[in-house]
Amino acid sequence: MSENVVFENSCGYRLVGVLNIPASKSLVPVVVFAHGASGSLEGYSNDRLVKLLAEAGIASLRFTFTGYGARARKMNRLSRSKLMT
Repeated sequence: MSENVVFENSCGYRLVGVLNIPASKSLVPVVVFAHGASGSLEGYSNDRLVKLLAEAGIASLRFTFTGYGARARKMNRLSRSKLMT
């Protein structure tokens, strides 16, 4: 199962991500992919890794830091400390 998620960081900025949960009747481990200054949530490498993790019974959460991805704020309005929280 894959679903888009939105949550806030400690400064109140919205972060956008994708949560993938394998079919299971019990709790599963999770891997967090923190997107940085380059790259993307999507793409062959990420899609393949997420699929392999799910096949192994491992959930994954991919998200973009503040200022990147969907609904990104202009970078010149953000300090380095706000980007990392």
